[in-house]
Amino acid sequence: MGGSIKPPETLVLGAELYCEGSYGLGSYLFVADHSVEEGGLPAASVKDCIKGYNIFPFGGECLDGGLCTQDSDLMDLADEWSNPGEQKVDINGNKIITSDSFLVCKKKYKIKVRDSGLDGVVGSQLMILSELAAEFGIDFMLFLTDPNTSVYTPVDINAVALAFLESAMHKHEDSSIFLPSLYDKGPLGPVLLADIGKLAPYIDVSRLDQLLTGMENIITGHGGNESGADPRNLDTTMLPIMTKSCESYSRKVADGGFYKVMEENKALFSYFGEAATTFAYLSMMYSFSTGLQRKISYGSSYGRDCHDAQIGQANRGEGLNYRNDYVKLDSAGKWQYYDPTARRMSGYASVNEFDPHKPVTGPGQLHHVQSRPIMVEVKKNTNLRCRVNREDPQFKIRAIDRQSHNGYDKAHRIRDNKTINWLRENGNASYDEYIAHLNKVYSLPEQVERFGIVTFR
Repeated sequence: MGGSIKPPETLVLGAELYCEGSYGLGSYLFVADHSVEEGGLPAASVKDCIKGYNIFPFGGECLDGGLCTQDSDLMDLADEWSNPGEQKVDINGNKIITSDSFLVCKKKYKIKVRDSGLDGVVGSQLMILSELAAEFGIDFMLFLTDPNTSVYTPVDINAVALAFLESAMHKHEDSSIFLPSLYDKGPLGPVLLADIGKLAPYIDVSRLDQLLTGMENIITGHGGNESGADPRNLDTTMLPIMTKSCESYSRKVADGGFYKVMEENKALFSYFGEAATTFAYLSMMYSFSTGLQRKISYGSSYGRDCHDAQIGQANRGEGLNYRNDYVKLDSAGKWQYYDPTARRMSGYASVNEFDPHKPVTGPGQLHHVQSRPIMVEVKKNTNLRCRVNREDPQFKIRAIDRQSHNGYDKAHRIRDNKTINWLRENGNASYDEYIAHLNKVYSLPEQVERFGIVTFR
């Protein structure tokens, strides 16, 4: 009896690729156009072949010599994917691609498909990774990619690293991350492992057994035995125990001696060398995520035309963010912390206040006013798509408390549906009309209770 041949599958966001000429890591396919979806994910067309946009270099040694990186010229892609058979499905006039398709690198090798991405595992992780990169900033993500930097010296930013884990945790189902899954397929695991490695540098995060042993020691050492905390799960029970551990370690570093020396000279300690592959992988996937966060917000049809636009804040220039830090736009149009007395800028800021003199001070989650489903509708409106930037600081607001906003919860979806339906009914709405709609939605009593008095401009 002959075996059946598996039919080719449509490629979607998160499809796993490999290069015949590379000894390096795999890469993932980015797809922004939601015109055609398969399994709830955007399907790819023959034109999804742009280096640094749809496909990122493979990071390893090329058979022609040299490393296949973003900065090298080793990846030189053809103008479109090749389909071995006739495809009947179009995406804006371009044929879809499948698991049988391949893309020629002009260095003479073929890029082929290892997995179509239809299981949604990688695609969903890329979405979360994009949101985290946008929420916590490029500087913080770059910080995570460097194995020699510390969350404890010279400036203690472990609260930010803890908030990073907490935000990732609440983006998962049941607000829980099963730690063994961080070693499975996908780009998100290495990012979260790197963050844990920063917070608990005495744990070798490159090995699951060492990670779980380290988490057990954290529970034992910081009074968590009676809490029922599971070392395999990062959840609302485990996070406070980990916070206590970080606070304790921070005090040891501040007291000087061995712990401070260790934090200042991480490269000298052998157990960081064992995690080198994790950090190398993270570095590659970070380059993917920084490109991804823009493309998800804007979409492939116009992202390259307007992703550098600075929207909504140009007439304000400076003020206080929600933490009462003074911030100012620099010459590149990016927000930085600013000292008005010394007239000196010092690093990029998270500016999401709705009024520079009346900042939101609540401890709740950061809320994107334009969720991904809303942006799908926004990009269909030619009056809005280059004017509404999901990452515009005025469209990122802080909830009053955790109960008021907890991930993509029911209240969030109900609120989104009001705007989605309004956009569909007002397909040619102007920017001013859209802002008036948002102000109306967020002035409702149930929204004021969650976010305070918000005014968009």
